[in-house]
Amino acid sequence: MTEGPRRRLRLVCTIMAALVMVIVVHLVRVQVVDHDDYEEWAHDQRVRLVVMADAPRGAIYDRDGNMLAGNGVRYAIEAAPAYVSDPLAVAEQVAPILEQPVKEIRDLLEGDGLWVQLAAQVSKEAGEQVAELGLLGITVRPTWVREYPEGDLAAHVLGFCTVEITGYYGVEGFYDTTLRPQPVEWEGPVDTANEQIPWAVAPIVLPDPATSLVLTIDRTMQAFAEQELMRSILQFDAQGGTIIVMAPDTFEILALASLPSYDPNNYADYYAWGEPPFAAPAVSEQYEPGAIFK
Repeated sequence: MTEGPRRRLRLVCTIMAALVMVIVVHLVRVQVVDHDDYEEWAHDQRVRLVVMADAPRGAIYDRDGNMLAGNGVRYAIEAAPAYVSDPLAVAEQVAPILEQPVKEIRDLLEGDGLWVQLAAQVSKEAGEQVAELGLLGITVRPTWVREYPEGDLAAHVLGFCTVEITGYYGVEGFYDTTLRPQPVEWEGPVDTANEQIPWAVAPIVLPDPATSLVLTIDRTMQAFAEQELMRSILQFDAQGGTIIVMAPDTFEILALASLPSYDPNNYADYYAWGEPPFAAPAVSEQYEPGAIFK
């Protein structure tokens, strides 16, 4: 072989060796140097934490175990317009149950969105009626709502919860993180739509149950204090007032009544009346020391 071909052969071999070295160096970097980073990236792409269901918020009881704040079930009516073949026919069946105009439901079903909400919270009866229709593209999803069975009793003590089940004012606000529900979560392999792979074996991560609270408030004494406060306000034509009943030996608060008050079941209605009476005057307003302090 002449010198020219040898030189070209050596050049080709050198280039091939250089390419092999580049590949080897890259493999070493991927497999050894950056192994942990790539492994974490691959895990994050394949394994996700998926919220499977919601747990109820913790309940609130008086000292004798009477429920002051609990949970009820409502239904969210949702739709995937792409799967609804006849929006008008579906709207005509669903609208009377949801007590909404047919045109409004039809417009939502004819929209371009992948998912629309037809109603955020409907009663158990309405949700079951929609579910029994068996309409393709219509989903009935149960949700939790906060309920106060005693109405406006001890409203300033309890506070209220929003639609998102977030507590504000009173015990609901102060102990929100304690009462807040934790979702039931599942961690494992998912597909491109972030849905669980049916045949994949992965553990179910169950959340800690929401904590319920027992107050020192006595329901009977609270009701009596509120009645007496209302009677005194009407008698003396006062704008408001507060009564606090405390056990002298333990300093436990047995009743804390303030007026004007509100019904936490319908807290949103009070925004239309001006400044809502959510803050408890007994702990949020200042008073001049009187004879009781002497």
